Amino acid sequence: MNKGDLTYLFFDFLFSTIVVCVCIYLAFVKKRIIKWEDASDSKKQWMKEHESRINKIIICGMIGAIILFMEGNIIPYMRDIPYIMRKEYMIAEGWAENQDHGGRDEEEKRSVWIVSGNGDKIQVSFFDGYVNEGEKLTVAYLPHSKFGTRMSGDSSVSAVALPVPKDKTVINGWECLLCAAGMLGAFILVYRYDKKLARSTKSTADNYTITVPVMLKHVYMLVFVAGMVLYGIFSILYLKKLGGVTGGHLMLGLVLAFIGMAVALLASKWRIEVSGEKIEIKQLLKRPFTIQISEIEKAETGSRGELTVFYKGKKMVTVDRLCINYDKLCDTLIKYDKLK
Repeated sequence: MNKGDLTYLFFDFLFSTIVVCVCIYLAFVKKRIIKWEDASDSKKQWMKEHESRINKIIICGMIGAIILFMEGNIIPYMRDIPYIMRKEYMIAEGWAENQDHGGRDEEEKRSVWIVSGNGDKIQVSFFDGYVNEGEKLTVAYLPHSKFGTRMSGDSSVSAVALPVPKDKTVINGWECLLCAAGMLGAFILVYRYDKKLARSTKSTADNYTITVPVMLKHVYMLVFVAGMVLYGIFSILYLKKLGGVTGGHLMLGLVLAFIGMAVALLASKWRIEVSGEKIEIKQLLKRPFTIQISEIEKAETGSRGELTVFYKGKKMVTVDRLCINYDKLCDTLIKYDKLK
């Protein structure tokens, strides 16, 4: 590989590492990415009420970005370092199964499936001009990142040509179905868990449970469905070798579906259980917290009807007016003279 290709690999690896480090810092160290104090005066109240929820959504996106960059760039590049040091590359020789006419007809990154004479297929990327379908190609590439250099007839690559293995990163139809079945199975378990909790909840005037709005759960379910639909579409295109779809596209669909499923599970765990004079709060990312209702300092309703409960001068929990049994909680707080 020439210096230009190695420079590209270095800066791509550096950029991916910086992105992952920033995401890790924001998601696991800073946590409060969005702060209501920084909002304009007209939006401070709204930001104060929704800051926690917005930050959790952003953190989920950060975790997804970490997974994508680690799986797609950082780990393959790190595994390729010994091959770069020893100048050992694999050689793929055959015919282009697809064309790549993206951008201008000059040195740009191309991604092409190469079919060898014995029928083996491998997807590699390299810098070159337009690549036509059926064009004869010889590429020296790294085994894990699948990035390489196209070899012309009069060029020489200082490398040890390793045997061309059958590409283990190529996903077949059964593997696509297996991943989809696994995600669907996990989601069904989450759905049944939520239904089980709903059936086990008995509601009376003094004993009841406040849960998240049903509409909110439906939104998360739609995110899961959207991820699975994208995964299905990408799987078909990937198996048909159409549209330049790669394993990264499949991972994107799975990550989106996973986020929807994970947040649906967390939403099922969020609940406030009122039992006589006791109230137990089970929030998404915090330990359960139990106090006496008489210990509550006060409760206030916001402009949109949301109920905010304060304990020892701090906001303990905010309950949206669409939550199940919201009215019963208001009645209980009024009964104990905590809500005016």
